Amino acid sequence: MRVVHVREPGLSDRLFRFRYEMYVSNLKWFRHDDYPDGLVRDSFDDFSHNYVAINDQGTIIGSTRITVDGPNGLPLEICNSLDGFRKGRILAELGRLVVAPGHNGNLLGSLLMKAGYQCATKQGANYIVIDICQKDHDLYLKTGFVQIGDKYQDPNYNFDDMSVTMGLDCMTAQKEWPYTRPRLYRFFTSPDHRIEHPE
Repeated sequence: MRVVHVREPGLSDRLFRFRYEMYVSNLKWFRHDDYPDGLVRDSFDDFSHNYVAINDQGTIIGSTRITVDGPNGLPLEICNSLDGFRKGRILAELGRLVVAPGHNGNLLGSLLMKAGYQCATKQGANYIVIDICQKDHDLYLKTGFVQIGDKYQDPNYNFDDMSVTMGLDCMTAQKEWPYTRPRLYRFFTSPDHRIEHPE
C-alpha cells in the first residue's frame, strides 16, 4: 500500500469517483443531486494537494486533501469564519479524509493524516485546521488537535450531527512534542517510504 500525491488527470478522475462512492453511495453524507456526474470535486481542488491511498491491487482505498490558505480562503469557512483566527498563523485545511470500508482499523486514516501534516508544513503552514463531526472530537484530541470555536451545522453534509473545527499548532508540536509526545512527534515528522510527496 502507498499514499500518492495526485498529479495525473486519470488519477484525479479516479479520486473524485472514489469520493463519490464514499460520501454519496456509502456514507450518504452528500446528496446525489449535488453531484450528478458521479464526481465529488469543487473549485478548491484546482489548487489543493490531493493524496490517495492505493492498495497492492491498484485500488484507491482512502484519500485526503490539503488546502493552503489563500485569496479564496478555506473550504470549511462556508460555515465557520476563521478571519479572527488568522493573525500570526499560516493556515492549511486537512479535508476530504475518508477511508474505504474494511480499512478503518489498520491505521490508514492516521497515515493519510501524516501525509497531510507533512504536505501542509512543506507548504509553509504553521497551523492545520479540519472540519469534523462532533462525535469524532475525542479522536482528534488524541492526535494533538484542539477545538476552535463552537459547534455548528455544516451545510455540506446531509445529516443532523453538529460539526466542530479542530486545529493543530504545528509550531508548538515541533517544539514541545519531542518531550511531551515523542511517539506522536516521530510519527508525524519521520520520513515514510509509503508516502510519495511531490518533488
